[in-house]
Amino acid sequence: MLLNFMLNSPFASPWFGSDTACGAGVAPDTDFDCDVDLADFARFQACFNGPNRRPARPDCAATDYDDDRDVDLNDFAILQNCFNGPNRAPKC
Repeated sequence: MLLNFMLNSPFASPWFGSDTACGAGVAPDTDFDCDVDLADFARFQACFNGPNRRPARPDCAATDYDDDRDVDLNDFAILQNCFNGPNRAPKC
């Protein structure tokens, strides 16, 4: 019901689509709530472990945005580029 409201709301973002509630989304939206905010940053922070090192936790593959098998400052740059706060479309 909530998803139906979100998709049919007059306040819906133009980037809504079919893969998730808001479309294909962007990599840094790790909680799939259609924004890149502090919740996504918190997950990134818990996984950050620096270059050429495995992520800090085994469930951190989603925060390796550049797919180089580590969670480092390159991944942070991608998150930072998309960060736009809660309930707002990502900037990327």
